[in-house]
Amino acid sequence: MDGYSVALGRHLANVRDERHLTQVSVANAIGISLGTLRSYEIATGVAPYARLDALAAHYGVTALSLIVDAHRSLTNGDPLTLAESDSALIDRALVTWHAARKTSTTIHVSGQQIGCQDFGRALRDMRQARRISRIDLAGRVGNTAGRLTSAENGYARLTLRELATLASLYGDGLVRLLVRLATRTPRSTSAWPERDVHVIEQALLAWEAAKDTLVSSRRRAEPAPPVSTSRAAYWTRLGDTLRGLREPTGRTPPSVTREADLPRNAVAAFEAAKRRARLSQLDAICRVYRASLLALLAHVADPGSLALRADVGGDGASVIASALVTWDRAEVRTAARYRIGRRMQELRTANGATLDDVTRHLATTKEALMACEDGERRFSLSSMAQLADLYRVPALPLLVHVTSDDARPCLGLGGVDADVIVRAAVTWEAAKARTTSTQRRELMGHIRTSR
Repeated sequence: MDGYSVALGRHLANVRDERHLTQVSVANAIGISLGTLRSYEIATGVAPYARLDALAAHYGVTALSLIVDAHRSLTNGDPLTLAESDSALIDRALVTWHAARKTSTTIHVSGQQIGCQDFGRALRDMRQARRISRIDLAGRVGNTAGRLTSAENGYARLTLRELATLASLYGDGLVRLLVRLATRTPRSTSAWPERDVHVIEQALLAWEAAKDTLVSSRRRAEPAPPVSTSRAAYWTRLGDTLRGLREPTGRTPPSVTREADLPRNAVAAFEAAKRRARLSQLDAICRVYRASLLALLAHVADPGSLALRADVGGDGASVIASALVTWDRAEVRTAARYRIGRRMQELRTANGATLDDVTRHLATTKEALMACEDGERRFSLSSMAQLADLYRVPALPLLVHVTSDDARPCLGLGGVDADVIVRAAVTWEAAKARTTSTQRRELMGHIRTSR
């Protein structure tokens, strides 16, 4: 067990006891389970920043102070002398870092405006001002250019350790870099006590390392599944199928890319199996060829299942395809994730299932399930299929219900066709994500037994 996680848990318990609060009252107040709060206090779990921020607000302190005071209890350090307004600015910068994705959220602290939507743009501007390419910077930080691009576009969040490496390359410190990235108007930090800045930086890195250590230890405790080789074969089949659709039309990959409004060289990369296509991108390509997205997925997953026809499923095909595309886009669209999460929560409540029931059925954690229901993460197609099994409803209408206002139970499909489409979508997801063939076979078993 990590020393910092123990210190943080002890400090959280002490802060709660000083205010004469019970674990039950605190858990109910911030909307988490009693077991989750207990795991934070006994160091079997490490609270993410959003939970620390909620706890801090309930206790009348800041999340930054909880992290730093826990670190000081380990090192027997002196209290910080940093001004309260400066500490609040750093705390809000950390909140912005945690929420650094495409959003219009703006936070006002001490006369400063902190906008989550500008975090990635500030990363890009800082890099370009130093005339450093993404590939060069990614190599220095120990990351990929693709991940750096996602961070600059607001679709991913760099870790504090990555930001600390970035700060050292720019001749700065982690704390000052965070504030500079998060605030729209520059603010001088040269007067901040160096000792305080160093203590805060070390505390933040210790907190993040404790979280990573806990996740790694949990993964090591689980038996390693066999490495799947079917993902490469899937994308090769998809590329061959897309090429087979394109060549009879006389189009070239660049022309299809333009017609489908896709990134440059996307179609050529898909056909060569060098890039993994999103459902929204496949849907755009199918519209160019006047083909069915559902039939395409089914054919690639099992070439003998369905022909590449545009009328598979009748009127319901467009509804199902729209539902799949909406689910796929929810990975980067907060509103769609929130809507799906809220409806999955309503389904769970309507079926009388508790968080414990669902976490056991999905073999996941309460934190992960709550993050999905709160719209912070997206439910996977495989988890939706398993929940359909738990709620004793067909998987396809469930997917349509949570992604759109159309909840027709049959959708013009027979049970066999519906199963084919669900299997095809799950197979695509398994190939795109880091899902093993063993896990996919287990899921197929769930679908077969639910028929």
